[in-house]
Amino acid sequence: MCERKFDMYLKTKNDIKTGEVITPKVIASHTLSGFKAANLCNGFGISKTSQGLDVHDNHPKGATMWCAQPGDDDELWIQFDFERVYPIGEMDVWNYNRYDPSTPNISYTNQGLKNIRIFHSIDKLNWIELKGPGYPYQLAKAGGVNQCAATNLNDGNNTPIDFDGVSARYIKICINSCPNDGNWGGINGNECIFGLSEIQFHLGKGIAVDTADEWTNLFKRQSGWVGADASYSVPCSGIDKPGSGAQSNTIFLFGDTFIGEIDHMTARRSDDTIMLNNTIGILRGNRPDRRNMNFIWGENGSSNLNSVFIPEGNDGYYYWPQDGVCIDNNLYVFALKARQDLTGPEGFQFAVDAVDLVSIPLGINGPVFEKQKHMQTPLHFSTKESGEIFFGGSIMLNTSEAGAPDPDGYAYIYGWRNNPVGRELLVARIIPENIENFEKWRFWDGMSWSDNIADCKAVFNGVSCEFSVTPVYGGMFENKFVLVCQKDGIGQTVAYSAGQTPVGPFEKAVPIYYCPEPDSGESIYVYNAKAHPHLSQKGELLVSYNVNSTSMEAHMNNGYIYRTRWIRLYSIK
Repeated sequence: MCERKFDMYLKTKNDIKTGEVITPKVIASHTLSGFKAANLCNGFGISKTSQGLDVHDNHPKGATMWCAQPGDDDELWIQFDFERVYPIGEMDVWNYNRYDPSTPNISYTNQGLKNIRIFHSIDKLNWIELKGPGYPYQLAKAGGVNQCAATNLNDGNNTPIDFDGVSARYIKICINSCPNDGNWGGINGNECIFGLSEIQFHLGKGIAVDTADEWTNLFKRQSGWVGADASYSVPCSGIDKPGSGAQSNTIFLFGDTFIGEIDHMTARRSDDTIMLNNTIGILRGNRPDRRNMNFIWGENGSSNLNSVFIPEGNDGYYYWPQDGVCIDNNLYVFALKARQDLTGPEGFQFAVDAVDLVSIPLGINGPVFEKQKHMQTPLHFSTKESGEIFFGGSIMLNTSEAGAPDPDGYAYIYGWRNNPVGRELLVARIIPENIENFEKWRFWDGMSWSDNIADCKAVFNGVSCEFSVTPVYGGMFENKFVLVCQKDGIGQTVAYSAGQTPVGPFEKAVPIYYCPEPDSGESIYVYNAKAHPHLSQKGELLVSYNVNSTSMEAHMNNGYIYRTRWIRLYSIK
């Protein structure tokens, strides 16, 4: 797999660099009184030599170290939480280094750990075993000397354990609680006491993830527009490269939207709250400044209690916007044409029958809603052989005008197909000025471009129905294309995959962030992660995901559930 960094998109923070020590919180399954697990990462007992080398003491009581005595057949483990996702480089280990000069014949260092297994995770639920250089891992025994250097692996070179930049929030060390396996035998050669002095984790090269609270808070409102999903962002300039949003207005496309009031003390929604099927927002510039954000709803943007986009006719249909794009001073939005279907479970009582294209001229003050037009498209297609296909889930302008690093002049419109084992990613393309001419659309058939949508072949499996594909600048991903989605559709994991071309091949999805909101209950679920490159600062990639609940009671009691959450991906170099 190629190196996991996004270079120009991902932020390299000045205060964190490769090799620096990151300090996690520590817990352990067992701890003897006076031998805190926190001692493993709090620097207690660590000092520096004149050469700047970290060394550990040999406290006669082991008070600067961790020690545990599990019962027979107990699981023994130590768990580290960095509180955010970091790329982990090397792990230095100082084994149990206690020496008591009053009892020099007692070899406390035999209580030090011996054979260990190491796991990493972004969610504390799914653990991946580390199997890098030196695996299976056996730790070297400490010597009981003062100013002990890192003991690390028992390979004759005291080599640190290499994580190779894997992105993780949690690390777990598991020890077999048997003497001479989990430790070096203990004091009497058959003693079930296990100890360790210190562990240091160093940053590696790769992706770090942090919450982007300033963007999340932009959508935390108490009056009027008070929550929505979808949250596609479309630059009015048509330029989508990082940092370009500063010179452009951004149109946000929202799906189902609550209009009403939220009590700032109780968070309860007002009883007159209603839901509209779509609204928009307009942001001036690319900073999450509430003073520059305007929310618009109502037919033709009139602020009456109706959606902005309404299908023609009075047949019970409504629009859910997918992605949009600005071409030649027109906003184009691919809209799912949906209707109520009471056969579905609560929260999913709908059916989608078509994909329409909505076109809206852009004026000086934004979209001219009263001049919008709606076009039927062939972009929803269903047969027994081909399955059900929808296009418009993501748009990528790979043109010089859009600032693409390796332009070919096409707009790539991505879609998806439901199948029994997951949602498949499909690709179409068109010259941008021909976007309304569906006879000129072409669909990727796995080898070439076909004029028949039924020929579509999947380029990736396991996307959400909203996602993003973004061209990347520089580094190992130079001229590659990064897919960001909710892994396997609706789930708590945001993932990415790198592709060689706009049609792939795309690599296996790499989990990068765990969305914690469903853990609070309230029938909450998360979905539809996507990137926002033009809103990102140079060197980072902003990603949003939707948070919802299947319970209307939960929505009414907690008005802050239903809004997008934002995270920031950046690289450590």
